[in-house]
Amino acid sequence: MSENHVTLGRSVVPERYTLELEPNLKTFRFKGKVTIKAHAKAGTKAIRLNAKDLRIEGARVKAGNAEQRATVTMNKKQQEITLKLQKPVAGEISIMIRYQGANTDSLDGFYRSSYTYKKKKGYILVTQFEPADARKALPCFDEPEFKAVYDVSLTIDKDLDAISNTEIKEASTAKNGKKTVTFHTSPKMSSYLLFLAVGKFEYLKGRYRNVTVRVVTTPGKIQYGKFALGVGKNSLQFYERYFGIRYPLKKLDLIAAPDFAVGAMENWGAILFRETELLCDSDNASKVSRQHISETIAHEIAHQWFGDLVTMKWWDDTWLNESFASIMAFRALDSIYPKWKIMEQFPLDSREGTDLAMSADQLKDTHPISMPVRGVENIEDSFDRISYAKGSNVLVMLEDYVGPDVYRDGLHLYLKKHAYSNATKSDLWTAIDAAARHKRRRVKALEVARAWVEREGYPIVSAYRTEHVLHVSQSRYTLTERKAAGRETWPVPVKYTADTGAQGSLLLQSTDHDVKIEGTRWVKLNYGQRGFYRVKYVDDLLDELGNAILSGKINGVDAWGIENDLFALVRSGRLRMRKYLKFVFRYCMDVKYPANMSISEHLGWLHTMGYNQRYLGWVDKISHEYHVGMLKKLGWRRNKSESTIDSMLRARAIAALVRLDHKPTAKRLAEMFKAFNKKRNAVDPDLISVMFASTAWNGKGREYKKLAKMYEKEEVPEIKMRLLASLGYFRDQKLVSRVLEYSRSSKVRLQNSYAIPMIVSANPANNAIMLKWTMKNWSRFMKLYTPGTKMLSGFVKELAINNDSASKAAFAKFFGNSKNRRPDLERPIRQTLEIIDANIRFVGKNTDK
Repeated sequence: MSENHVTLGRSVVPERYTLELEPNLKTFRFKGKVTIKAHAKAGTKAIRLNAKDLRIEGARVKAGNAEQRATVTMNKKQQEITLKLQKPVAGEISIMIRYQGANTDSLDGFYRSSYTYKKKKGYILVTQFEPADARKALPCFDEPEFKAVYDVSLTIDKDLDAISNTEIKEASTAKNGKKTVTFHTSPKMSSYLLFLAVGKFEYLKGRYRNVTVRVVTTPGKIQYGKFALGVGKNSLQFYERYFGIRYPLKKLDLIAAPDFAVGAMENWGAILFRETELLCDSDNASKVSRQHISETIAHEIAHQWFGDLVTMKWWDDTWLNESFASIMAFRALDSIYPKWKIMEQFPLDSREGTDLAMSADQLKDTHPISMPVRGVENIEDSFDRISYAKGSNVLVMLEDYVGPDVYRDGLHLYLKKHAYSNATKSDLWTAIDAAARHKRRRVKALEVARAWVEREGYPIVSAYRTEHVLHVSQSRYTLTERKAAGRETWPVPVKYTADTGAQGSLLLQSTDHDVKIEGTRWVKLNYGQRGFYRVKYVDDLLDELGNAILSGKINGVDAWGIENDLFALVRSGRLRMRKYLKFVFRYCMDVKYPANMSISEHLGWLHTMGYNQRYLGWVDKISHEYHVGMLKKLGWRRNKSESTIDSMLRARAIAALVRLDHKPTAKRLAEMFKAFNKKRNAVDPDLISVMFASTAWNGKGREYKKLAKMYEKEEVPEIKMRLLASLGYFRDQKLVSRVLEYSRSSKVRLQNSYAIPMIVSANPANNAIMLKWTMKNWSRFMKLYTPGTKMLSGFVKELAINNDSASKAAFAKFFGNSKNRRPDLERPIRQTLEIIDANIRFVGKNTDK
């Protein structure tokens, strides 16, 4: 735990909450009464709790048989109330508070969400308390270390349903048209995991063992929950087997909310999802959508152990929750659906992948996986790519280093020792070290784990060979330095393989090390790509590796490592672009996954950076040949037995050709669009997104009206989001301004309002429009997107595509004004400037082709 973090202290520690709420779905106000049984230190005369946007009507404190009224003072800045007492209390006490609050549309706290069913608008109430918004629903000790049990009852209209973490204990009906729904006592848990929902719901039920598993939706959408139900049951079974600990509740709800800022939230026994993260047409959904939904569900169910059963002590160890859930989702799906080959996709995964993690951690303005979090205003910093993606990748490296059996045994020890309690980073690696010692493994688990979790950044390992020796050295890799940023060292688990078949491993702890090799033409470092570091090869060794890729002697994942590290050297200005393009053209035009997907993405980035630059023609010529070849190999029609990977590659190749204005591709997609409007299942579900995008990319006002109308009428969540995103692909500048304004209209839910700007910003022709539009609307965005939604920073990051000095100056001036900043934006602003700097340098280095 951070030494200087701001908390409530431990003079009063909660043990049990009895929460009584009476929400009103007409006025969107709620009445509340909470009784907190707690333990107070001797001499306590002031009790501090968290509360935000609540009107406190009265508070009393009881110790033994003596009860006294408390004077309540509020500190809005600290989001606290203090109960001041006339007489000190000690030992077991009861804190009783009556209050009122509002169900706003802020997407955090106890908020309202709207839906339309049979042309009538309805509302549900749901909660999103992570990281620190339980205080908007009840006065509480709103910190993860304060675990307690919860007894919840909701008094609601008799025609409504109520949902909480546990199953319903009883429901009693009153004469005034109300009923009180009481739930069984929850497990001991942190306040941010408490869940409440009220409204009209539909249910799809199943069972795993003695656990009732339900998909819950608003009226009219339950038919889209069938696929999710199966994933939920299968995930529960996998995790029970893997962790060796049974899921402790009697029910697990997977709940779809029409309005939800984040993808999903792991409330114990009542997981909340965006509709697009849970629901799909099981007969017609794309493979990509099925996999995305499965990954989200598996991630959240993993949290029922990592995060709910065992919770980090403070927010500096958010990664203990998120990193494990991220990698465990892949482990689960690899076991449940082996034909998906999902572990092969991990390096390029858009949420947790290695490439994503390295891109985030290559910035000078990064942070350690375990980062200091002082107070509530800084918590959002810990929910980023470092905590999720880098953390999960470091866990992969650690597992590979100590061995899967040691790693798994360590997790068992960790979970069993800290169940229903809290843990810190040291608790985890102590458990893994204990498992290693038990199996007499000579590994430095403590040293490796501590170094990678507590330090920011990662190394680049340089390699060159002599006749008998491979010389390797390490230094820190950063995006904005052409030379090594410093002679920092990490304990790097290095695996290698050679053309002779020789393989080996070492723990590189110093800056330099020599590996004895005999009679090899090439040596490939980071064999299997489980290490979190980049590799730079000297030219002759790089060419030998290229020939090995060309001849098929190096597999797709190791070919990806070579290609991706070479591109990173170009991206950071250490090498010129021509070196990368020549390498791809000479050795990688027919390479396997994930290298082929990575090359496609990198050619796309070079196309973006090449807008209005002399070298664009050279990039596009190679990209055209590469993607035409990829599509020719895959064909336009999918095979029933083909993998999700092939479906993704086909869509990727077609999308690239659309951007390159490949007329035969645009023509075929136009024909598909006509067929789709006549018969929906006439089009491959995995090509629907690129079909919509092409319609906009090559369209004008008529196509805009058509796509917007289709979006507004669509009911299937997956198709609706794809239609919305497609509006961002129009190129006519007047239409671009029009669609940006559409994203702010009542037609688009707040949670989805980023979708169009995100696509618009990816087209470099829109840089000036996007920057001007963002600045124009910024004051509104500051009010609309609260820190709890975790959304506003996305509008800053979208501007990182800029690559000219004028845009950089405008960005820096605008965000240099303190009124345009707030704590959750400080790091994204600095990082965006750093990326724009790197873009400018890249363009400057390569303008002569």
